[in-house]
Amino acid sequence: MLGLILAIACVVGAITWDGGHLASFVRLPVLALVLGGAFSATISSYYPSQLWNALRGYRRASRIETRKSQALVRLTRYAYVVRHQGLLQLEAEAKKEPEQVLSRALQALADGSSFDEAHCLAEACAAREIREIGMVERFLESVGGYCPTFGLLGTVIGLVTMLAGAKEADAMAGGIASAFVATFYGMFLSNVVFLPWANRARETAKEYEHYVGNLLLGVRLVQSGTAPLLLAERLKEAMGLSMMPALQTQEDKKARDSRVVKIRTAQSDASDQSLKKRLARLG
Repeated sequence: MLGLILAIACVVGAITWDGGHLASFVRLPVLALVLGGAFSATISSYYPSQLWNALRGYRRASRIETRKSQALVRLTRYAYVVRHQGLLQLEAEAKKEPEQVLSRALQALADGSSFDEAHCLAEACAAREIREIGMVERFLESVGGYCPTFGLLGTVIGLVTMLAGAKEADAMAGGIASAFVATFYGMFLSNVVFLPWANRARETAKEYEHYVGNLLLGVRLVQSGTAPLLLAERLKEAMGLSMMPALQTQEDKKARDSRVVKIRTAQSDASDQSLKKRLARLG
């Protein structure tokens, strides 16, 4: 977003620096031609279900930073579960796991599969989401490629219309200027908006692949019975998290509640003993 704002500022500055008028570049019909044509040509290359799945996958992958910390907390809990209750208990946890990759791997381990088999299942699930993100990248690249073409088409339409109807030189000059606005829109939208977004989608796919690798590392550590805190520390470094998220398992909660009950019981007993001593003195 910052890059887009800077690019718009540079273009506006270049237009107004020598006394140009921004109103000369505002042509809504031309903008509709460039955007509508580019999107229409690209959409015709895909099925609607493909576009919907790609958009959904990209939205999920773009929230990786939030998903990292949440996955770390859950993997730490799974490590406690395996150390105290065994791998079979992972079946119940797998049904509640929101990450499909992690859910497949945990279910495979609970069924008695080896880590390599669980790894293959999880990678197959991750490959589908990576393909969806790649489809978003190709879609944006396609739109960015069509924009200059439809900008040139708009220029041709404008020139033909102007030459067919203009009778004076002044009107012809204004028509030529308006016609070239379509080329401006096509080049601007392609190089400032859609192609950078396509690069961003490509980086999102790479980041998601790295995230899946860290999830599978966590599954391996869970299977091997690694201590929960050691697992959390190792995954925190692997995921690049700056701070350790709050880790509180059910066992931690039960232990804390038990300590609170013991403290309150001890305080109650001490209070009763103190009251009995006072009554004995008065008696």
